[in-house]
Amino acid sequence: MAVLSSMAVSAAMLLSCFPGVASWENRLSQSLLENENTPTLTFSILEPGTKPSCTTKMHKQMFEALYSHPQYTPNEYIADLIFINVDTMLQIMWPYRAEIGKKEGGDFGSGVYARNYEGNCQWHMVVPTDIYEATLKNYTAQCTKCSKTQKFVYFRSPNHWDQPECEFDLPLVRNRFTNFSMIFVGEDLTDELSEGHDVNFLQPLLDEEKDEMPLPEYRAANSTRYKACFIGAQSSDIRRAMFDTLNDIDGFYVHETIKWAKDSSDYKETMRKCDFGFSPRGDAHYSFRTTELLNMGVIPVIIDDAQREPYNIPLREWALRLPEGKIHKAEHFLNKISESEKDRLRENGRQMLQMCSTPERTTYTVVQALFDSLGDSDILMKSFRLSE
Repeated sequence: MAVLSSMAVSAAMLLSCFPGVASWENRLSQSLLENENTPTLTFSILEPGTKPSCTTKMHKQMFEALYSHPQYTPNEYIADLIFINVDTMLQIMWPYRAEIGKKEGGDFGSGVYARNYEGNCQWHMVVPTDIYEATLKNYTAQCTKCSKTQKFVYFRSPNHWDQPECEFDLPLVRNRFTNFSMIFVGEDLTDELSEGHDVNFLQPLLDEEKDEMPLPEYRAANSTRYKACFIGAQSSDIRRAMFDTLNDIDGFYVHETIKWAKDSSDYKETMRKCDFGFSPRGDAHYSFRTTELLNMGVIPVIIDDAQREPYNIPLREWALRLPEGKIHKAEHFLNKISESEKDRLRENGRQMLQMCSTPERTTYTVVQALFDSLGDSDILMKSFRLSE
């Protein structure tokens, strides 16, 4: 218990570094204190010998949170997990989407986007996995005291545009590290390509969208106008099927946009009047949309048969999953959800939002998901009102 008590002290220090995130970390620290049998796992961070050519703001914020985490140890020899401070995720779209989306003629490899990085970050010019691999090999070659059970965490890039295949293709990346005990973390992991301890996470909110989730009294004062809504582009076969099938259903609002859905003038106003919001896969198996729906008090309906459940928490505890082949049955599917079940899903949705609304909270939750998986504990699951 002495170690666990020190964790609570460290957690308090973490909270002082990140104002506004106290509630989730406090509850998580309390859960740790109440579980005496929780394994006291630790992690450390390796700094590369070669400075990466680019680092995104999201990566910097996540690693600042890692360094401040109560389970971080500067002694890499005793750590259970090793992170390497190289931005292999390259999440270019956070948190500049709103600003960049308004610019004409920009594309994902252009200077319009690259200037939002620290350094030279046009994707075709940077191969951060090379630096990650070199750092890993150098560490293991010199580390004679390291635990044989140490695992190395790799953040997989969710964005495929203009990147070398070796950066985003998960089988190719895995093949580079077959001699190491790896865990892959990302936003775009699928069940097919994931292995035991891998962790998927939800995209954090943009800066201007944080803490906008309506309180319960908001929903009471603003009666629901629609049963289910989707505002977005027809960027995948699933989305095209939605527009073909759901447009004429009474109580459904399905509206096409050419650019980002959130740029639509009525996006937030409309979505907040919906019981359910569709979150179908688009160009990839991750979306800003799911977190945005949680932030607006709307129950997400995930339409993606392959996506790995975020934080390895069963999707049924905080959202719904509609099979891709049953889009035409969406009305019947949603009509079966009772009011009490809607209330439970909204309550758990608020909890999930606490876990993913900022990069700092996301980092904290990813670490706990890894610890839960490695230690066979269920700290994250204790945060939810479980289905019967």
